[in-house]
Amino acid sequence: MDDTLLEELNEPQIQAVTQVTGPVLVIAGAGSGKTRVITRRIAWLIAQGIPPWQILAITFTNKAAGEMRSRVSRTLGHGWRDFGQLIHDAPTICTFHSLCLRILKHYAQSVGLKPNFSILDVHDQQKLVKQAIEACGLSSSQFSPSQSHGRISAAKNKLITPEQFAKTGGFVEQKFAPVYRKYQELLSQNNAVDFDDLLMKTAFAFREHPEILQELQERFEYILIDEYQDTNHAQYIIAHALAMKHRNICVVGDPDQSIYAWRGADIRNILEFEQDYPDALVVRLEQNYRSSKRILAIASQLIEKNTQRKKKSLWTDKPDGPRAKVIVCADERDEAQQITQQLRELHDRHQVKWSDMAIFYRINAMSRVMEDSLRRSGIPYEIARGVEFYGRKEIKDVLAYLRVIVNPLDEVSLERIINVPTRGIGEKALQIMKLHCITEGSSLFEVMCSADRILGISKRAANSAVNLGAQFMRWRKMAGIEQGSDVSFTVQEIIETVVKESGLEEHYAKESDVDIEGGPQANINELINSAAEFDEENPQATLETYLHQVSLVSDADHRGREGAITLMTLHAAKGLEFPVVAMIGLEENILPHERVRDNPEQLEEERRLCFVGITRAQEQLIISWAMNRSSRGLRNRQMMSQFLREMPAEHLEIVRSPAIGGDWGYSSGDTEIESAEPAIRRGQRVRHPAFGEGMVVDVSATGQHTRVQVDFRHAGRKTLILEYARLTVIG
Repeated sequence: MDDTLLEELNEPQIQAVTQVTGPVLVIAGAGSGKTRVITRRIAWLIAQGIPPWQILAITFTNKAAGEMRSRVSRTLGHGWRDFGQLIHDAPTICTFHSLCLRILKHYAQSVGLKPNFSILDVHDQQKLVKQAIEACGLSSSQFSPSQSHGRISAAKNKLITPEQFAKTGGFVEQKFAPVYRKYQELLSQNNAVDFDDLLMKTAFAFREHPEILQELQERFEYILIDEYQDTNHAQYIIAHALAMKHRNICVVGDPDQSIYAWRGADIRNILEFEQDYPDALVVRLEQNYRSSKRILAIASQLIEKNTQRKKKSLWTDKPDGPRAKVIVCADERDEAQQITQQLRELHDRHQVKWSDMAIFYRINAMSRVMEDSLRRSGIPYEIARGVEFYGRKEIKDVLAYLRVIVNPLDEVSLERIINVPTRGIGEKALQIMKLHCITEGSSLFEVMCSADRILGISKRAANSAVNLGAQFMRWRKMAGIEQGSDVSFTVQEIIETVVKESGLEEHYAKESDVDIEGGPQANINELINSAAEFDEENPQATLETYLHQVSLVSDADHRGREGAITLMTLHAAKGLEFPVVAMIGLEENILPHERVRDNPEQLEEERRLCFVGITRAQEQLIISWAMNRSSRGLRNRQMMSQFLREMPAEHLEIVRSPAIGGDWGYSSGDTEIESAEPAIRRGQRVRHPAFGEGMVVDVSATGQHTRVQVDFRHAGRKTLILEYARLTVIG
C-alpha cells in the first residue's frame, strides 16, 4: 500500500507526504497538485498505523472538504462518512467553521450554549445589528447595519470582545461598543450564533476550559490545514492550540494566492510559520500541472513584483500554448461584444464546450453588460453565486420554519414566518405578543402557543397563533425533537410536510408563472431535492444537522451548470480551473481596485487577485480593457491596468477592437502595450518645477484629462492634470 500511495508524485510531493512527525510548511504554487498531496498524506499517515480518528484535515469550503473525503476514501478503499460527527472511526475532514460547530455542539453545556442553537445568515445578522443600533439610541444613518455588522465581524475575527473593543479603540469604537454588546445579547436571547461566533467561542473555550482543549489535543494528534494563507487570527489561534501538544502540524498554502484580507485573512500567518516553528520542514511545490508555459510565464512575471511572498519558481512540462489575447475595447458594451465573439469562435470553430469557459471580473456589477451580450447571442451562461439560492425569499421562508422547529427560541426566524403565508397575525398582534414576552419573561414561541389568553389580540389572530404553535409541535415530533412519534422521518419528508401544511406550497404556487423556469415553486422543489440528496448521503443525520450544513454553504461551494459559460468574480474563482478564461476590465481603479488610492499597501493583494485569475486558465487566456466605461450614467475615460504593463509582452497578443476606429488615443495605430502606457505611473518618483520631488500615489483618467496625485516631500499631496503638470520622472 505504501508504495502505491507515492505513485505519480514528484520528489517534493513525496517529501511532503512522507514527513510524518513535526511541523511541515508546504508552499504549494498554483496548479501544483496540493490537494493530491494532502489526500495522499492523510492516506500515508493511516498506512503507517496512525488511527484515522487522530487525523484532522481542515480546508476552506465544504466542496473541497467533500472532494478530499472522497479521494481519501477511494485511495484507502473505505466508505467513511464524516459529516456532523465529532467522534467517529474516520479522519475528520472539514472546514474551520464545521469543526467549530461540532466542537460547540459537543461541548455546548460547558461553553454556555444550548445544543439546538441556530446559526443566523448574514441578512438575519444585519437585522439583529439594526435592532441593537436602535436599542442603543443610535440612528442607522450614523451607524449603518451593514457597516456595523462588518465592524463586529472584524472584531470577532481578531477575538476582540465588546469590552476590549471599548477599551482599545478610539472615540468611534467606544461609541459603537454598546451596539456590539447589545448584538451579542440579542443573539443569546435567540439561542443563536453567527458565523464568527463559531470561531470566537471555540477559541475562548480553549482558553477558559483547558480540559476541552486537552481532550481535543489527544483526539487530533495529526493536523493538516489547506489554504493556510487564508486563515484569520481566530483560525490561527484554534489551529495552533490544537497542535500545541504534539506539534504534528502540516500547513499547505501559497502567499501569492492570499486574496481575502478584506474578510480578515492575515498573510503573516503563512509568511511567519517558520518563526512559530523554527524546526519546520519547508517543501516547495513548483511544478505546475494546470497551465501552458505562456500562461505560467505571464503569471510568474506579474507576481514577482510583490514583496510579501515566499520565493518560488513555477515551471511546467505542458506545451507553450497560444499567446494571451489582450483586447483593447472602446467601452464596456464593445468589450462584452468582443469577448462574446471570441468565445463563440472557440465554441463553433474549435469545439470548445461552453462549460470549459469562464469569464472573471473584479466586481459583481460588471456582469450585467456581459450577460446582455451573451443573452443576445444565445450563449448559455450561469453566474456562480451559490449562496444566493439560500438567500431567495421563498427558500429563506422554508428554512425559517425549519429553524423554529429545531430552535423555538429563534425569534428572528419566527417573526419572519409568523404571518407567511398571511394567516391574520398582523403587526399589531405581533407587537402585543412581543410586549407580553417582556412582561412575562417568556419566549415569543411560548406566548404564541397561548395567544388566546392575551387581551387585545383579535380572535382570528389568536386562533391562528395557537394553531401555528400546535403545528410546530407536530412538526417537532416528526423531527424526533418532541416525544410522541415512533416513526423516523427523513429531512425530505419533514420539509415536504412543512411546505404543504404551512400553506407555503399554495402561497407560492399562486406567485409562480408556469411559463417561467426557476420561479419560487421551482426553487422550493430544488430545496427538497437538496434534502433528498442529504438524506441519501447522511442516512442517520437529523433536521438540525441539515440546517447546519445549509448555514455553512458559501459561494465557493457552487459552480455553474454543465453546458454553460460560468461568470464569476475573481474572488469566487479561487480553487477552480477552466480550459479557457476571459478576464474583463483590467483597468486602473477596477483591477487594481479604486480603494488602492487610499490604501497603497493593498496593491499587492490586488496583484495577487490578478495572479489567481490568470492561473485558473489551462490553455487559453483572454484579457480585455475598455478605454471608456460608464459609471452612474457618466462616461469616464479609463486607463489600462498597471498589471498589464507588468506582464511579459512577448507572451501577449494585442488586439484593437474595430469599434475604436481612429480614436486610439495613445499612439496612432500602434497596438503594443507600451503605446497604451501613460508616461507617469503609480510608484514613480517625479520632480515638479514648483513643488520639488515626490512620489506618484495615483493616476486616474476622468473626462478628457488624466489626473495624477503626488505626495511631495515638502508640499504635501497635490492633484494635478498630467498634461499641464510639467512632471519629470526621476526614478
